[in-house]
Amino acid sequence: MSILVIGNRAPTEYAAIERELSGEHRVVVAADAVAAGGLLRERRWALVVLDDDPAALPGVLEQAGAAPVVMVLTRPSLRATLDALEAGARDVHAPPLRADRLRDLAARGEVVTEERRAEPEPASSLIVGESPAMLDVYRSLARAAASEQPVLFVGEAGTGKELLARVVHERSSRSGGPFVAVNCAAIPGHLLEAELFGDVEGTVSGKLGWFARAAGGTLYLEEIGSLPGALQVRLHQVVQRGHPGAGGTPDVRVIAASDADLQDAVLRQRFRGDLYYLLAAIRIDVPPLRDRGGDVALIARQMLNELAGGRLGAIRDIEPAALEALQRYTWPGNLRQLRAVLSRALAIADGPMLRVSHLPAEIVEPASARRPMAGEFLTLAELERLHIEEALALTGGHLGQAARLLGIHRNTLRRKLEAYQLPGK
Repeated sequence: MSILVIGNRAPTEYAAIERELSGEHRVVVAADAVAAGGLLRERRWALVVLDDDPAALPGVLEQAGAAPVVMVLTRPSLRATLDALEAGARDVHAPPLRADRLRDLAARGEVVTEERRAEPEPASSLIVGESPAMLDVYRSLARAAASEQPVLFVGEAGTGKELLARVVHERSSRSGGPFVAVNCAAIPGHLLEAELFGDVEGTVSGKLGWFARAAGGTLYLEEIGSLPGALQVRLHQVVQRGHPGAGGTPDVRVIAASDADLQDAVLRQRFRGDLYYLLAAIRIDVPPLRDRGGDVALIARQMLNELAGGRLGAIRDIEPAALEALQRYTWPGNLRQLRAVLSRALAIADGPMLRVSHLPAEIVEPASARRPMAGEFLTLAELERLHIEEALALTGGHLGQAARLLGIHRNTLRRKLEAYQLPGK
């Protein structure tokens, strides 16, 4: 993941940020918007930070494409903040510019609701895999692309459900329309109705909801299981009738995704059965990485090529021992975790070969391999603690990233950390 910072603060300040984030993100600094122009055109960025240059914001937004742009204002007045947000900045922050803040902003770029413009590279070219489980997925994608019915992706966190949803969109008759992605769990419940459907009746601001923004295209609803009961009723009406509000009837196809099997939630009366069966008109189960056999090697090489780009001296291949370790590991965080491990390896490698020494100890010798085997049986709580420790080690103790690897909410992880007296930040 690459972050572009546009600003002219002291070089030592930016250098410190680059060092602190080197194992997670590649940070590139441009002195001003002119110097950043070529960088913005040459590649895609996970995050663009414009440091205290409001006049340059329109030009940066135009060149940034799909990348979220965050504005840093030394004097963030109400007027300056509103101007930046209305111009198209994703968010506005006050200095100082710190590594932990950039880390959080980059993470929010993955989970915060946003309308993602079509990327230059088709999503289908980023998906690799030859395992039987993935071949089943490919066939299901083809059927979904030829249909107008709703689609439900079910799979663990980090398995690439949104990328697969993009393939359905790109291969469908709606490919010329927008692909709008919304994380239902990332929006406070009291705001979710207005975010999805637009301003409620009786308001005058005229704010467009995500259904309206997706008109003529596809609306992707991530973590659909977190939707409150009242909104489940309204969503069922909208998907069934194509009528989100009295103000219009946008033509939208809905693709939903869930980390958990919603059939169990239906049985427990935590999710409406009528909505589940409507969304699951075409259900696609996405296998976890541990069930994809030899795909790990293909995916790792693909990711390395993508992450390395054209950099001289970057890793180009994987030594057999390292590849064996990657294939043996169970990958609780799936593709997202694999990408993080490879990004770290690229940052510390000193040659064109990925070696065992470049991998975290948790990958080379996972917690399961370190457990006592003779005369001792670990309790479920002890196993859970080991798994949490492994996630914390992989993410450097970062609470939000560890929670995503574990597939649980940040607050749930925080409670478990307190119960097990484990550190987290």
